[in-house]
Amino acid sequence: MTYTLFGGELSLFTRKLEAAMKFTGLPFDFVAKNSANREHLELRSGTHQVPVLQTPENWVLADTTPIIDLLDTRVGARRLFPEGAMGVLVHVLEEHFDEWIARTMVHYRWHYSESAAFAAARMANGDESVARAKLKGVWNKAGLALGATMATDGVMATSESQAPTAIEIEISGLPPGPQSLATYHNILDDASLAPYAITVNGEAATSVEPSRRAADNLAVASAFIE
Repeated sequence: MTYTLFGGELSLFTRKLEAAMKFTGLPFDFVAKNSANREHLELRSGTHQVPVLQTPENWVLADTTPIIDLLDTRVGARRLFPEGAMGVLVHVLEEHFDEWIARTMVHYRWHYSESAAFAAARMANGDESVARAKLKGVWNKAGLALGATMATDGVMATSESQAPTAIEIEISGLPPGPQSLATYHNILDDASLAPYAITVNGEAATSVEPSRRAADNLAVASAFIE
């Protein structure tokens, strides 16, 4: 009865579940989530996130906390969440590390150039053109104060030369039939940018002139594709 853990080597939550599996002593195999198994895993688990755990019953489960709860019912004395007062304390600590320390980890991974370059190269599987394109988080505190939630934060992709470049988003697992996509585009600096071209499956769908420091949601440039 072997479990299979699907995830990514740089995923904090994958490593969390890997450590839990090792602690319980339950036999498991580690398999990287990739283009070959992604569609199947997302269909079975109902999420694009990692990790997911395939059990001997052929269940495919997501979310590390309830997975650990399940494992605890199968290992007897080697529980990760003990019973009683100690169990309450462990749950509090797990919630803190699970929901908040992860944000600190993301900061240290992407804020410092050397760390970001290392992580990008590993995630891109050696494809330098992909690794050199960086996602830059941007946000506007003034916009948040004004209630312009759709113009407050977002991401921008930059090339090795720091020039803006394209963002490619791959969406899978959608049911058959018509689909729609809404995008919002707002510039927070004084950069001079051409209209954004939006393509779907490699074909031009529309273009949009980005707004600049929009003060409310109605002023944010947007595109709607069906």
